[in-house]
Amino acid sequence: MVLNKKGLAIPIGILTVLVILLIVYTSYYVLARERNVRGEIDVSVMDKLYVSELELNFILENIFERVSEDALIEGGEDVFVRRFLEELKSYKVGDKYSIDGLEEIENEIGESVEFVDVGRKIILSVDVVLVESGEGVKVSYDYKRVFERVV
Repeated sequence: MVLNKKGLAIPIGILTVLVILLIVYTSYYVLARERNVRGEIDVSVMDKLYVSELELNFILENIFERVSEDALIEGGEDVFVRRFLEELKSYKVGDKYSIDGLEEIENEIGESVEFVDVGRKIILSVDVVLVESGEGVKVSYDYKRVFERVV
């Protein structure tokens, strides 16, 4: 075994230096990767979806309450669908709705209304897919809600 003037084996010294370099390098790599992962998460996309859901809830509840009263008094699914579409179009700005998902509801409103017990109960089932995207993130949310009114 080769020793230097202080009595330390040269291979053990080289091994110790290499181990310390390896520990420093791996620590730096792990910390750098952790910072990159944290930087890619975009929470604002989820916030936008949550706000869209709240807006849809508010608007659809409001329209459903107003229209279902008239439909139950005047009677008929056709009256409900016609009045619902009239109310829904009040949220249109130009050719586009102010809130995502309303256009999809306009296209499906005829199939999603059900009158039960000859005009004593109205059920409106809504199923809309909301999509938001941000930096490197695309989130799709399946909005499902059932509105029901009984006389």
